[in-house]
Amino acid sequence: MNRSSNRYHSYLLRIWREESAIAPHWRVSLTSVDNSEQLGFPTPEAAFLFLREQMQRWEEERSKNEADRNE
Repeated sequence: MNRSSNRYHSYLLRIWREESAIAPHWRVSLTSVDNSEQLGFPTPEAAFLFLREQMQRWEEERSKNEADRNE
């Protein structure tokens, strides 16, 4: 599978629960399999938002690349 085509992306997902004085909460980290970049998120929702934004950006790049090839 050609990863450089923006059709395939892989992250290692880690989820853990932290106890606090107020209330327990979940933390999330994503590590890119391609470049080992690690990203931390205070909530699962923040991680999912990041992934949705990444997918949108990848789709925009793919569309731009297709348009450039058709010129």
